[in-house]
Amino acid sequence: KNSKNMVVKARPGGNRAILEMERRRAKEARIEETMKHNAMITKTRSLAVWENRTLETIERSNKERRIREDNSRRQAEVTERQIKLNELYKKEEKMWREQI
Repeated sequence: KNSKNMVVKARPGGNRAILEMERRRAKEARIEETMKHNAMITKTRSLAVWENRTLETIERSNKERRIREDNSRRQAEVTERQIKLNELYKKEEKMWREQI
């Protein structure tokens, strides 16, 4: 019997060659399947790496945007406080000059 469970008729010397050819074909088929499987794994890994890098880029961009927004908001608050303090200073200076 060969690897496909078929009965092979006996031929002097030919039976061995047929069996070797069938073994070689089976081995080549296994190698081809392994190569296809490895290619699929490589493609899947590459996609996962791309997705992870893309996610990291998006998260980094979001983090940087939030930092810029926070800094801008804080700067606006500081500017507003400076304006109020300047107005208060001018009022107090005016009151002081009026008292003198």
